[in-house]
Amino acid sequence: MQVKYKFVSNNIEELASYVSLDELADNSHIILSISPCRSGSTAMMRAFGAMGIDSYLQPLKNLLRWHSLEVRRHWHPHGGTTRPIYIKETLGPFSQAEVQFNPLDLLLAAGIPVKKLSLLVIGRLPLETWASWQHWWPERTNVELLIKAYQQTEKIRQQAQLLGVETSTLIYDAFRDYPSDILIQRLCYRLNINYYSKAVEGWQQLPRFGEKQSNIFIPQMPEAFATRHIRHRVEEATGLIYYSRSNEVGQLNKKDIIRIEQAGVPEIYNHWRQLCETELELTEWEGTI
Repeated sequence: MQVKYKFVSNNIEELASYVSLDELADNSHIILSISPCRSGSTAMMRAFGAMGIDSYLQPLKNLLRWHSLEVRRHWHPHGGTTRPIYIKETLGPFSQAEVQFNPLDLLLAAGIPVKKLSLLVIGRLPLETWASWQHWWPERTNVELLIKAYQQTEKIRQQAQLLGVETSTLIYDAFRDYPSDILIQRLCYRLNINYYSKAVEGWQQLPRFGEKQSNIFIPQMPEAFATRHIRHRVEEATGLIYYSRSNEVGQLNKKDIIRIEQAGVPEIYNHWRQLCETELELTEWEGTI
């Protein structure tokens, strides 16, 4: 079913009024991840939840989706914890509204100080991401939305740096080239959080998403935006393992591939990869596969 948005570009202030962060402890911290959707952010949400960090699945984009259907919803994270919370937000795939969305602006408008925020940009090879979009929503998205999702993610990354928000970059494809424990240990060190091996292994023992003790909170979503079984692979995984869609990449429309290249998306991704390798000191690790 085609989803129709009633999107107003300057609605961030209104959406921010639906967010209540008053229950957060004074010294709590928010790790906000932003990426084009289907970039591996669900696996990262599982990793953070496994380490005991309250992790929220797209609570801000969910407000946007309800708002587009003229329904007002509110969101407030659980209070009383001094640990950081993790918010997974993705851009796309259905409309201009979802690729122009800026979760960082929304949190700032809701009153979160810059010093209490960290931004985690998650990226994936563009053609692998597009193959995933085509796998799940072949009739509901288009390549221009993918392009804008990458461009907006990079714009938000640059904005965060200008504002002084602590910013980190993680490439999903790094899990193909480096051991998961090395990557997550170094990311945890950069984010100033404790690392636990449950982040990368033993997932078969974890509760399902949204269940008690999973530390993963899933909001009620509009039925029009639901995608059945989209988190199944991560929920059934035994650990943080790289998954490739290279076979599906070979089946992509050549015109779409050319358009992605012409739009400079590979350059955006390559810059993220360089940042990831530098920030996590991967070029200094001698055990590169």
